[in-house]
Amino acid sequence: MDGLHEFCRNSGLNPVCTLVWICCLCINQHRVIEASSKGAIVPFEDFRDAFESRVCGIGHICALMAPWQKPAYVTRIWCVFELFIATTKGCSVTVTMPPAQADDMLDSLLRADFGVSALDEVFDTLRGIRVAEAQATVEADRTNILALIAAGPGAGALDSHVSEYLRDWVLATCEARLAKRQAEAGGPDAGV
Repeated sequence: MDGLHEFCRNSGLNPVCTLVWICCLCINQHRVIEASSKGAIVPFEDFRDAFESRVCGIGHICALMAPWQKPAYVTRIWCVFELFIATTKGCSVTVTMPPAQADDMLDSLLRADFGVSALDEVFDTLRGIRVAEAQATVEADRTNILALIAAGPGAGALDSHVSEYLRDWVLATCEARLAKRQAEAGGPDAGV
């Protein structure tokens, strides 16, 4: 919830009346698993089409990155696929994290004895994004998503795109948190 509150605060939205789509509630992947256990098959194409139409219909995704050192978002194939759909279909993408995570990331980067290794850790994680290694609850979904990616931009291009997008986000997040701290402290660059 902290990440969604931070998104609303940063976007100037009222969290009380802002509507969000939460994938697992709007596309119930657990029903697919339940149907499979009963021998019924939900075709991947139906699932993909519903997923894509909802992402595109909303037109904006908010990706939650936590923990900052190794965001779970980049390890899940449906999350990476969500980002793929959003970025290839012209949707807006906002990346957010809970304020405590953003503060911890900045604190780690500012510590003289830890900053370089913390930044290296984050960038190593981003450089290490491999959609081919992302996980899914249903292995057939993973296989089908990887086939879509292979027929589209290819895994390497998608990995690079996601990595670069998130690297820029890390830098912008740190810059914004540092500016906020300077403003709160009334430092020489207050309000920057």
